[in-house]
Amino acid sequence: MGTDAVARLEIAGPDGSKVERAGTVIEVLDNGYLVVEWDDGLESMVSPSGSHVDVHGAESPPTHLGCQIDLRVSQSRHECRAVAWMDVPRGTFMAVGVAHRHPDDPQVPLIGEELAIARCLQTLAAQLETAAEAAIRHPGDAKPHLL
Repeated sequence: MGTDAVARLEIAGPDGSKVERAGTVIEVLDNGYLVVEWDDGLESMVSPSGSHVDVHGAESPPTHLGCQIDLRVSQSRHECRAVAWMDVPRGTFMAVGVAHRHPDDPQVPLIGEELAIARCLQTLAAQLETAAEAAIRHPGDAKPHLL
């Protein structure tokens, strides 16, 4: 969730004369709902409607970037392997994580998968960090956004 303020939101009481609640819009969702951080510190999702809702100082919503990571897990009797791919404009990143079970260890469900996935994602994160550091060192070669 972004922290850049998009607008102030005020909700008036039934007669419209008194502001019952006010807060800062911190995100505009694709469905039109607003994520609001209220002045009392609480956060909620609001669908503006009716005459008792005022949005002040609306700007362009912040840019939200996303990506997809394809993660596959395979398992044999003593090994669990996770492989992740992430395609971005800069290229394709791929990482592997492996967990081995010693023959004397008890079979506990999901531990191998969890370790393999964690190791895989740590490797993928390191690759992305290296790519970002390279873009910092050589900004002329970098694309404007990784995603």
